[in-house]
Amino acid sequence: RLGGDKFEVRGRVVINAAGPYADALLARTGIRPRSANIPFSRDMALVIRRPLVTTRALALQTRYHDPSAVLSRGRRHIFLVPWVGSTLIGVSSAIWRDDPDALKVTDAEVDGFLEEINEADPRLGLTRADVGLVMAGLQAIYESVRDTGQLDRFDFFILSDTTHAEVAEAELAEFHT
Repeated sequence: RLGGDKFEVRGRVVINAAGPYADALLARTGIRPRSANIPFSRDMALVIRRPLVTTRALALQTRYHDPSAVLSRGRRHIFLVPWVGSTLIGVSSAIWRDDPDALKVTDAEVDGFLEEINEADPRLGLTRADVGLVMAGLQAIYESVRDTGQLDRFDFFILSDTTHAEVAEAELAEFHT
């Protein structure tokens, strides 16, 4: 609304980029009824006050396996990325079944992620005092949406870092199993 007046907007395509609020937006506008509670992946990243890497990103392998990974390459990786004189470390994921407005990260979750990072590379010696910012967001997970019978409400895209057609085909086939 501009100045309180109503006006019509037309387009051949409308993109709903409301993220975890997409379903509520569709229900509120009368396009379709609200679906069952769809769980999301709550992804957390930490901004460390000091530069742990300076010119390139670094992947650290942890001892943990991600049981919800569509394509498992073995143990889970965390990434350290130089960012504005600091270091961005991510991600730590957890299933989120609550309202998107209630999104939070607990101190225990931050401490657990710091332990995992330090276990992957004890030389880092990270503590809570090193954490300048905790960032978190929500994203839909294919399996969660599938299990609620709501796949028709979402579009999914397979992102691959391969340049080999046979690898991309295998990744896509694995995704559909």
